[in-house]
Amino acid sequence: MAGSVGEETDQFVQGYFVYDSKKAGAVTVSHLRFSPRPIRSSYLIEDGEASFIGCHQPQFVDRFNLLEKAARGAVFLLNTDEAPEKVWQTLPRSMQEEMLEKDIKLWVINAYAVAKATGMGMGRRINTIMQTCFFAISGVLTREEAIEKIKNAQVCLRPRDRFWDIPVPKIDSAFDNLFVPQPSWSPSTTQQ
Repeated sequence: MAGSVGEETDQFVQGYFVYDSKKAGAVTVSHLRFSPRPIRSSYLIEDGEASFIGCHQPQFVDRFNLLEKAARGAVFLLNTDEAPEKVWQTLPRSMQEEMLEKDIKLWVINAYAVAKATGMGMGRRINTIMQTCFFAISGVLTREEAIEKIKNAQVCLRPRDRFWDIPVPKIDSAFDNLFVPQPSWSPSTTQQ
């Protein structure tokens, strides 16, 4: 994602990545910056600085403080199989309170269902879908630019297998399955 934005647009990009030693299903933290001006310093994104946070693995909601780096008014994109109207009530109370306090906007998608619906053998590989959502929400690229970049990108779905182009209508299904839940916007009564 960062590479295609940096190479194919006028944006400058900086990325630092922190990987878990257990790659599959493990934690990867990506510190990405996009700017129309050169980025001249090297540092990780600190608490209260992130304008966008994405969580690909819903179980991480209960295991980590995903919003500690979130700035006021940030966006939080959550991949979950919960129905959009039920997501708020499934979040830990501490996360709900932090979202209210920081005025964080919640977006949700069931990226696994979208991957399965592509019929392209993507299985549980959801990075392309989550990247599509990032572009749709963040404004780093317009929706049309994002579709064009993704349309022209080749995605390896399985090691040692051929590369497939994911058809644009299939990528559009990510946009069609991206929701902003309309919760009560008060912490749930469930103690979590």
